[in-house]
Order: sequence, then structure tokens, then C-alpha cells
Amino acid sequence: MATRQTPAQYIKAVLKKYFPKDKFSCTYSSYSMGDSVDISWEDWPARAAVDQIVKQFQAWNVDSYTDTYEYNNQRTDIPQAKFVRCQRRVSKKVIDQVAKIIDANLVWHWEPHMKAIHVNDMAERLCDLNYIPAGKKVVKIDYSTKTLSFA
Repeated sequence: MATRQTPAQYIKAVLKKYFPKDKFSCTYSSYSMGDSVDISWEDWPARAAVDQIVKQFQAWNVDSYTDTYEYNNQRTDIPQAKFVRCQRRVSKKVIDQVAKIIDANLVWHWEPHMKAIHVNDMAERLCDLNYIPAGKKVVKIDYSTKTLSFA
């Protein structure tokens, strides 16, 4: 007897087609009022790119204005879940590269211990906004566009 593929297995296979060199963790959970898929990965690709691909696998949408769920994305050709959540982790190595550039290029008026907190926070925010190619090193930051350059 053939077993039905869970949405997580299907999503992982689709992501592998788009990003063959990257590793994704896709976990499926089933509970009394629905199910969910949690997707996580490190560095590359940016969350927006993954969200664009996996949004088709979420059958429900939340209307935060009325605090209700709308079953408005139902498809029968692919496995879906009530919720699909994405979480990208940026590696410490990449955050440290960005923090080093920020620290070298900006003038600081904070106490030394506060400086480290602000530099790290800025580095994490810049990393969240950018694609981070696997194996590349951050070499420059364009502060006006909030983009990172790699070598």
C-alpha cells in the first residue's frame, strides 16, 4: 500500500529543485484543528524567495482584522497544510563579517559595551534583508540601499 506524501516532504522536494545546494528542514505537525509545516534553513536563500515558493502550500489565510481564518487557497493538485511557517537563521560567521565592516566604517558615540550590542543588531538586520550566497564572504555594505556585496 502506498503512503501519502506529507506536505513537508513535498515542500522539501520542491525547494530542492529551486535551491539544489542548500539544506532545508521541513517538519510536519498534525493536530486536532489542522496541521502545519515548519521550514528552516541557514544563510541562503533570503526568506522572501522561499516564502514566494511555499505560499501555495498553505491552504488557509489569517484575516487579522476579523481574527478569522479563510480557507481561500485550496488546491487539490498538491499537498497543503493549514499553516506553513518559514524561519531563516543567519550563521554567526556571516553576522560577524557584517559586524566587522559596520564597526570599521561608522563613528560611534556609545559606551564600548553598548557599541557591540548595536553593531551586532545592525548586522543581523542587514543579513535578514539580503540574499547570502553560500560560501561567499561579505566585503562591502551599501548603507543607503541596505545591501551587502560578496566576493
